Amino acid sequence: MGAGVLVSAALAAALGTAAPAGDPRLAALRLLHDGRFDDAEEAIRRGRAEAPADPSLAFFGAFVTYWRLLYAPTDPGLRADLEQRLDAAIRLSEQRLEGAPADGEAALWAGSSRLLRAHLQAAKHKPLAAAFDAKRAKRHLDRAGEHGPWAAETAFGLGTYLYVADRVPAIVKGLRTILFLPGGDRERGLALLHRAAESSRFFARDARLLLVTLYAHPRERRYEEALGEVDKALAAPAPVAALHVAGKLNLALGRLEAATALLDEALGRAGSQGRAAPSVLAAIEVDRAAVDFARFRPDLSLERLEARVLGRPEVPEELRRSAERMRAAAIEVVGDPSSGPRTETPQDGAPGASSWRRALHALEIERREGAEASLPPLLALAEAAPGDATLGLLAGRALLLCGRPAEAFRMLRCSEREAAIPPFWIGPCHLMEGQAADLVGDRKAALVHYRKAEHAPPFPSRDAARMYQKTPYRGGR
Repeated sequence: MGAGVLVSAALAAALGTAAPAGDPRLAALRLLHDGRFDDAEEAIRRGRAEAPADPSLAFFGAFVTYWRLLYAPTDPGLRADLEQRLDAAIRLSEQRLEGAPADGEAALWAGSSRLLRAHLQAAKHKPLAAAFDAKRAKRHLDRAGEHGPWAAETAFGLGTYLYVADRVPAIVKGLRTILFLPGGDRERGLALLHRAAESSRFFARDARLLLVTLYAHPRERRYEEALGEVDKALAAPAPVAALHVAGKLNLALGRLEAATALLDEALGRAGSQGRAAPSVLAAIEVDRAAVDFARFRPDLSLERLEARVLGRPEVPEELRRSAERMRAAAIEVVGDPSSGPRTETPQDGAPGASSWRRALHALEIERREGAEASLPPLLALAEAAPGDATLGLLAGRALLLCGRPAEAFRMLRCSEREAAIPPFWIGPCHLMEGQAADLVGDRKAALVHYRKAEHAPPFPSRDAARMYQKTPYRGGR
């Protein structure tokens, strides 16, 4: 039932509003969106000690486990714990509804719990069970929405259901027909999510960030709207998760300076508290390493991954695999640090030095002093070796950053050099050549390169190639 979108929905659903001191649900949400899973668990535990039959506390207790599962989605222990907790939340809320069918709050938590369990069943490849829960979830949420005080809260779950049900593959839509599942409605779903973002007590920021996820998806490609929703989500003092989501979006769109600032702020906030879960810190570190890689500094990526992610047993397996893939790509350029000290210095221009290492001194100048200072040595290297694809790529990038797009376009020459460029830099090369073409007014050439970038081997900023096919690049970093 649209597992990928529902994962994003559940990620967003941890991002609640600021919590009054007396409400353990909002206190737990506040802690969750700062990555403090253990503290959120404790807040719910204290609340349940006073109100053990409260279905909302049972739901948020399950949600803490779901949040942990987002960082370790194949962990069988977490899956089992989540299913048990959701079963308990459904039982409590539906027992209350048996005695009071008009109880809108009980219907809200029954529907929310079943919607979350539908995702869990889909992740376990149990489509019939997922469809059954989704159908019951929709019925409960419709009932809760009939009662004024809970209408804004149901907008989040209903909006998610309607959007996903309209976007699921044809095979699932066929199953929906057989089981008499309610149909979807993309536009109404988005409208309900906007309503929740503006007026929900619990799910204002979660709805906002779900909208970011949906608008940035290749199915929608409404990137300007995604950026607008991020700006709104960051308007208040930003929690760790909001900073992380914003940083990931800016990385995906090639806005690397903004991504750097946002992810560094997320790490600073998470680290200053000292209580963020290791999995949260590791996830941000992996994305921050990806930013360094996108800035053509695989050495910094490698250093970060080895110091802060790899070799730490508490890092979930999925994050470890992602870090290992990036490490392997970095080693293709930098060399394996375990093989001993390198013989060449960063300034070494001897034939034995790799192209990237010959340019490292200039790239370090860029990091310290900016692109203008690094341009002369990069141009000198590229002009001395006009057939070197990597040096041409780095010099073309510097020219683009310095506002010289016509020269950058002539320097990059991505199509003729593809075979000599590392696979993970083919897409960035075409992206930059497309940007240069846009800046000199050659929209036809720009579109050719953006399409090549989109279909190149995956790279972190591929969504930028999709965005600029819709809207011409006008500068910026």
